[in-house]
Amino acid sequence: MTAVDRTQLGVGPELARGGQGAVFAVADPTMVFKEYFPHIHPEVDYDVLADLPAAFTALSVRVRSRLAYPARLVTGLAGPSGFVMPRIPHRYALPNGKDLSLQHLLNGPDFAVTRLGIAPYDLQAVYLLLADLAGTLAELHAAGIAVGDVSPKNTLVSFHPQPTAFLIDCDSMVVHGRQALPPVTTPDWTAPESATAPTPTVDSDAYKFGLVVLRLITGDQQFTDPARLPHTVPEVLRRLTTRALSPDPATRGPVADWIGPLTAAATTAAGVPLGPVTPRPSGPVPVQAPVGRHHVTPGPAPAAAGSGAAGRRSLSTPAIWSWIGAACLLTMLVVAVITGRPDDASPARAARSSTTATSTTDHPAYTTTTRPTTTTTTPRTTTQAPRTTTPSRARSLPSDLRSCPDAQTPWTYRPSPTTSYVPLSVGVGATTPATHCNFAMETARAFGSGSGSLDGQTRSVVSPNTGKSYPMTCRSVSSTDIVLRCHDGATAVVYFYY
Repeated sequence: MTAVDRTQLGVGPELARGGQGAVFAVADPTMVFKEYFPHIHPEVDYDVLADLPAAFTALSVRVRSRLAYPARLVTGLAGPSGFVMPRIPHRYALPNGKDLSLQHLLNGPDFAVTRLGIAPYDLQAVYLLLADLAGTLAELHAAGIAVGDVSPKNTLVSFHPQPTAFLIDCDSMVVHGRQALPPVTTPDWTAPESATAPTPTVDSDAYKFGLVVLRLITGDQQFTDPARLPHTVPEVLRRLTTRALSPDPATRGPVADWIGPLTAAATTAAGVPLGPVTPRPSGPVPVQAPVGRHHVTPGPAPAAAGSGAAGRRSLSTPAIWSWIGAACLLTMLVVAVITGRPDDASPARAARSSTTATSTTDHPAYTTTTRPTTTTTTPRTTTQAPRTTTPSRARSLPSDLRSCPDAQTPWTYRPSPTTSYVPLSVGVGATTPATHCNFAMETARAFGSGSGSLDGQTRSVVSPNTGKSYPMTCRSVSSTDIVLRCHDGATAVVYFYY
């Protein structure tokens, strides 16, 4: 794809700025322009950056809708200066306007609901969110793209209209082993091999996805032991987590292996709260030191002064209670400091910023600066996710429906707020032999969202067989069963059903 001149963008006001550059509005309201700072130019491989748009636009519509990817190289008087990327949808923002990143969910749903004001979510929503992220990573990996910095700060989330994950900082991804920018990592989210092999791979992505699964389900930001998963987590997911966190990259398996088990687990997790976390086993537990940090292997504890028989002293009962009271007071102070700290003051966010934004942010994900925060004390209340039921299977299917073997929609469908999300099977019309299953899957990817009614919606679908575009309109064929018939008005017929 050819580059576009900066003067043709209709560059508007600056939206935000960070350590690498500034983000500007452009004439196209669906896009924004990221311009690198002059001192960053020597670090950018513009030959690689120029090739990224073609690699990303070759992905499915579903995956592109979940990426802030370089869509077109931008040049100025002095040469390449940045790129145009999609504007981040507003559904990935908190009620206060800040970006809703995965980081916000790592303290558990109670914190997210009472402190951040998001709607209650349950274990089913978490499983579906993870399945959505796994689907995105799997397609990226199949296209030869490694994300690299799979971390809570680079992953935005939304639960409405359905659980989805959105990846930012895509200009640092590795495409067929090539990078436009030096590798970026987040502390405590690095793969064991990164100290000696810093270039991200699909295997290091698999390790970090395992950390995402473990830490999101447990609500802890530092766990690395799969044994800490709650006992309610299905055994297949426990095995996948253990495999993904293997120190041997060759044994972690593809991220695509997670999609089916996570989607299946979601069908029985409606209304199920997260946790409780499995207690740490008794006795000494080996500690995995964070990669790239200085650490000391614990040795035997030194003997306390006066610990011998001649040096033992007994404490009176008042002294014991005084020590206990002091310890409790200290614990309360520490908890108050930790939980009361504004989100923007976290080291991870501060590390992403080098300057302060001077204008109003169009979307908070473009801002990497620390701003003053007014903390309002909110009474802690107990919230319970709404109960939902699994939809009923179709009692009868159209006579011309021919199922595509093992084919399911890459999204999950929720026909009403009282039912849980479920994946739909994919089929084609047997009376239209020109419709193939690969076109049916392209149709599924084109629709991309399975929340609410798809009845009457139309998408343009490019056939992988003819290269032509077909307007596919979906209609429900039953008032009680989940059966959708998508038709182009001529010879193409695709079915989604449950």
